Amino acid sequence: SPTSSPVHSAVMAPVTLPLDGKALKSGDTATLGLRPHHLLPAPDGAIAGKVVLVERLGNETIVNLTLPSGQTMIAALGSESTATMGETLTLGFAPDKALLFNAEGINQKVI
Repeated sequence: SPTSSPVHSAVMAPVTLPLDGKALKSGDTATLGLRPHHLLPAPDGAIAGKVVLVERLGNETIVNLTLPSGQTMIAALGSESTATMGETLTLGFAPDKALLFNAEGINQKVI
């Protein structure tokens, strides 16, 4: 039966992901995977970072971010993106686009 697990991280606000099957237990270590094309500008998104590079490629805009933790992230946004260097950009994602792996590297099948 479907379950859900809250995901907490130093680099993003907490989110709850619906899982197909067993939920992770509180305190379990997991790895969250997000593809650059699945990130979307969202004022209430879970991820915020400073824009350090903007590449306008015509059909899409590649944005490099530095997160408050110092980690970097790349987002592939639509060509209509207005991201500018130095601004703080907040991003979200559809839960069904996330990949969540437990400590053993087994995909937890986000639904």
